[in-house]
Order: sequence, then C-alpha cells, then structure tokens
Amino acid sequence: MTKSFFLHLLLCGALAFSSAIAYGKSQQLIIGYGNGDLETDVEMGEPNYPIFLRQAVEFPAGYMKTLAGNRITRVRLPLAMMPSEQDNELFLSHDLSGEPFYTQTIEQLNEGWNEVVLSEPYEITGEGEDLFVGFSIKSKGMIISFDGEEEDNDLSDYMAFSQTDGDYASWSWYHETGGNLNIQAVVEGENLPQNAASIKSLRVGKCQPTGRPIAVDVVVRNMGAETINSLSISCGFKDETTRMEVGNLEIPSNGYRLITLDGFSVDANAIGTLTVSVDEVNGQENTSDSRSKETGNLIFNSDYARHYILLEQFSSEYCANCPTGHATLARNTAKYSNVIWVTHHSGFADDSFTIPESGEYLKLFGSEGSYNPAMMVNRSDLSQYGAGTSASPVVEPDRDTAPVIFSGMNDVPAYVDLDLNVDYDKAARSLDVSVDASVPSGNADRIDGDRVSLFVFLVEDGLVGRQLNNRSEFIENYRHDNVVRHIMTATWGDKVEFDGEGKYSSDDYSYTLPAEWNAANMRVVAFIANSDQTTPSNNAVFNAVQKSVTEDAAGVENNVTSDAEPGFLIAGDVLTTGIESEISIFTMSGVQVIKSVNSRAVDISALPRGAYIVRIANAKECRSAKFIR
Repeated sequence: MTKSFFLHLLLCGALAFSSAIAYGKSQQLIIGYGNGDLETDVEMGEPNYPIFLRQAVEFPAGYMKTLAGNRITRVRLPLAMMPSEQDNELFLSHDLSGEPFYTQTIEQLNEGWNEVVLSEPYEITGEGEDLFVGFSIKSKGMIISFDGEEEDNDLSDYMAFSQTDGDYASWSWYHETGGNLNIQAVVEGENLPQNAASIKSLRVGKCQPTGRPIAVDVVVRNMGAETINSLSISCGFKDETTRMEVGNLEIPSNGYRLITLDGFSVDANAIGTLTVSVDEVNGQENTSDSRSKETGNLIFNSDYARHYILLEQFSSEYCANCPTGHATLARNTAKYSNVIWVTHHSGFADDSFTIPESGEYLKLFGSEGSYNPAMMVNRSDLSQYGAGTSASPVVEPDRDTAPVIFSGMNDVPAYVDLDLNVDYDKAARSLDVSVDASVPSGNADRIDGDRVSLFVFLVEDGLVGRQLNNRSEFIENYRHDNVVRHIMTATWGDKVEFDGEGKYSSDDYSYTLPAEWNAANMRVVAFIANSDQTTPSNNAVFNAVQKSVTEDAAGVENNVTSDAEPGFLIAGDVLTTGIESEISIFTMSGVQVIKSVNSRAVDISALPRGAYIVRIANAKECRSAKFIR
C-alpha cells in the first residue's frame, strides 16, 4: 500500500507523557476536542502589535459527572507559533462571564505542545457544573492552534481578545470558526471510564452496488482511559446485520482512527437506513454514552459500481499558500478510503516536478495565469456545493467548503467498474499497464459523454523539494506526495468504446521508469472521463482506480537514499531522517509510540494507519513534522 506523508514543520513541544497503570486498570484519561493538528491558517491577532487573547473549551456538567471522583492534574496547551511576549495564564472556570475559580501563571510557552502541571489538582465532584479549561496569552501574529476540522459542537472554540488585559468580566467571548481548539486536560484517578469509544464521523456513499461488499468509513474516537486495541462494530440494514471484529488498532486515550469496514453487503435492490454501532471495546461492552451509534440513508442498486473519487490538485513549490491547501486536503481525504489524490505541479510557477501535460490541464480547467492552490474533484461542477462557478471545475481547497464537496461527491452514483492490471519488472524497471472496464447494467449508454476516454497517470509519493510557506520562507526538504510524473495515455485520454455487453479492454501501455524514480513509492492511477477540450465543465470523471506499481512484484527493493538534514522520507515501512539523531514518533494526542536513539531510520511497520508526529533532536536542532501512514 502507498503511504502519504504530509510535512508540516513545527518546533518541538512537550509531546511525550505516559499512562499510569495499576492493577490492570488505566488511571489516566485525556479529554479534549482537537486532534492535535496545529493548523495555522486561521488569522488571529494583529501582526504588528501584541493583543491579549483568551481561548477555552467547555466540558458539560453531564460529562463531568461521569468523571466524578477523579482529578485534573495537567493541562496541555498547543500554540501554532512562538508568542511574541511571555504573559501567560492558565484558568479553570464554571462560567466564562465571571472570574475563574483557579488561575496559574505560566512562565514560558513555546510553539507546539506545552504541558502545564497544575499546582493544585482540580478534584472533580460531579455536582452539576460545566467546566471551562482555557488560557490567556499576549502575542501578535498567527498563534492559535485549531485542528482545522469541522467543529463537533459549540463547546470547542471559545475565543476572546482585546488590546488591554482587563478583568475577566469585561471580556466578550464568541465562537471562532476554524475547527476545534487543541486544548486538552489530563484526568487521573481510579474511577475513570476504561473501554469507551464514540463515532466521530460516518462516511459512506449514498448509492451502493447490490450484492458486493461496500466500504463504510468510520472515524472512531477513544473516550476511555484504556488504549483501544480491538473493536466490535455492527452494520445493520433492514433485517441484515453484520458484526465485524477489528484489531491491532492502538488508539490512545482521546485519539481517533479511520476504520474502513469492507465486509457488509446487501443482496437486493433496496432503499433504507444503514446503522453503524460500536458494540464492544477491547472485548468489553462499550461504555461511552456519546455517539456510539450513527446512521446514513443508502440506496442499493445492481446498476451501481463501487465509487472512487478523483482529487486533482494544482500546486507549486513557489506557492506560499499551498501548504495550507495541502493541510486542508489531507484532513478531508483522511476521512475517506475511496479518494484517489494526484497533484499537478502547475500554476503560479513551474517547478522541478512540472510536466507539460499538467500545464495543458490548467489552461483549460483553470486559467493560463497563476492559480494555486487549487483542486478539481471528479472534474465536476462544484458550484452546487458552494465553491467556484459552473464554468470551471477548478476551485480553491477552502476549509469550509471542502468537507461539503467531498461529502456531496461521495453520494454521486458510479455506473462503470474499473480493473487495473499492473506488471512491473524490477530488473528492467519496465512497467506494463492495461485497464478493463465494465458497466454493471450492461448498458453503455449509462456512461453519458461526447468522447468517453481513458486516462492513465503515473504518480509518485515521497519526493523531496523546496516549498514556500505562508511566512514567505522556503522550507527545505519538504516532502511532496501524489505528484503526477508521467501520463501513459494521450494528454486528453484515449477514446473508450464499450462492446454490446458494456465491456471494454484497453491497449497495453508501457513505460521504463527513470533510475531516480522510486518504484516502491509509485502508483498507477486510471480513470474514465468525458474529454472535451473546449468546455471545461464537460469533463466529468465517471470512476477511477489506483494500484501500487510494486504491489504484485516480488522482491522489490527501495532505491531511496537521503542525505537531507533533516529530510523525512517513508520508503516501504521505514521512516528515514537523513541525519543521526534521537527519533521519536507520537500519536496526534501526544502519546509516544516509538523512540530510537542515535538513529537515521526507524521501522514503522507496527504503526496502525493514521496520523502521527515525528520529532528528531540532536546537538544542532530539534524539528518535527506530521505524517499520515
């Protein structure tokens, strides 16, 4: 399987802490709403002079009652950048309109995670009072740490700011969009919920094929103190229920993981409600009283095919806003197992990864001028989702509209199946590809296009280059993923002609990989779309498929080496830093899962799929990056 690695440089913060275990029962629970992604694309603060800024999250009285008899011992505070001044205060309150009942001065806050030990642990009584956990800083510029996700509720994003400090009663609080604040509290005690999980999101396309396994994408969050190693999840539709056991998860307290359930099917054409529930956690009854069950309306039809979504991004090493665009897309695609992501390095300025064909696409779909960051989803009109115009499928990957776009496109039915045949010869570095397509209904008129065409892209992950960021600084050794390296068909595709049974087999496509390309990091992406070089909005993608170049090739070796300082590369199941250092890997909730001293590489094969932070530290520097495995 291919792995994406979205590089987001941070300075080192206080990430590591361990859970105390006694008598087989975890005595530490992390509570919060953010996923730990220190998103920086929310403009907060005046860049020229400091302002006072407060931020807080709320834990309702009903939830706090479930934690009665325990105590909050620490608070974890993340910042997107270093404060310009050090005037910091932690507070706990039952009512933001009044004075907090607990305050504590914080001498030093740094960029990244900061862990503050409470001088006096807060004893949770469960007497029916809301709890607000927050802090105050004085700084200028972009500093607030949201996770960039869709807000779960109105509890996770309280903000207030002023040019003068003043007393708490004079501050005007409001809800700030941009995601959930990453504030976390550490609860310790012997009366903590242990095996508890909630469903953060359920993603499943509305139109599903009959009689075939469908993909149900469930993001599960650990609401308990015990690390989740296994889950029992049920999918029910009308009278059919399938219970699936999922293991090897390693979801830490307050962490979450995308789980794709691929074993549920319905044998008849039907319309109804799919119910997904988390029944057991670690073999025990799920004790979470929050969102342990979610539903979605589905249509099963024998004419439908399993649907994959093609995301085409336009990017450039010289685009200062592109890292923000990368982050927005990474957050959204991480919730779907059926999104196929490719990146054209075209627009704004050509760079070392630009190929001529990508420029041709931008001329038609976007413009001949500068246009980055930008994206297309199935080359379709996205104005119906509140983005762009009907004249062009190219839009900005906006934080607010991107979730709407992916959700909407996931519900569009697909009427053609694609099967990708990939044969790679390691010794000769030669690649042979062919594509088979079939319309389940047998009626090729279902594929409605003026010139239905096949496109075959060769895509590489893990390319290291420069990247300008939103501080107008070049990040050296930035990892570029999903890069379109070569187009095996004609630029505007090869015409597809189905036979009388709705079937099609392509010609064979061959290509010899250049010596500097890493076959282990490469994918073949194929899709069938209408091809219209005069009308940008008439190029809808009907379905897509992808496969690793080396998936069926035995004994393939990686040919990646790196002398970057520090360069972060994933080749196979090995993460390489390029410089000897202490390598630490953390979950997004801050739990350390790997540590290696005086190393240049670590084995990550045991890590479950998900998002992590890698940190390297040596005598010269300490630097971190986020990666998605």
